[in-house]
Amino acid sequence: DLIECTKLKFDCAFPQQLYSFRYLNLVRAVYEGAVHLEELNILLGRSCQEYWKQRLQSERVERIKQIKEHWDSQCRGIMGV
Repeated sequence: DLIECTKLKFDCAFPQQLYSFRYLNLVRAVYEGAVHLEELNILLGRSCQEYWKQRLQSERVERIKQIKEHWDSQCRGIMGV
């Protein structure tokens, strides 16, 4: 297949450009996903304000719990308990 052969030759001849192209596509996809998540966050925050406040509070409590557990385990490791 001529197209596959040409593509393979291009990939071998310009590996850095191919890497850059794939990297840029990945960055674009991640950025677009992040933008969509932020839009969703804004829409949910506007339409379900009470739910969103409760969810943010529960996530904050969970993060604090995980941080405390992490530092407790670090201290136990240092003390050899």
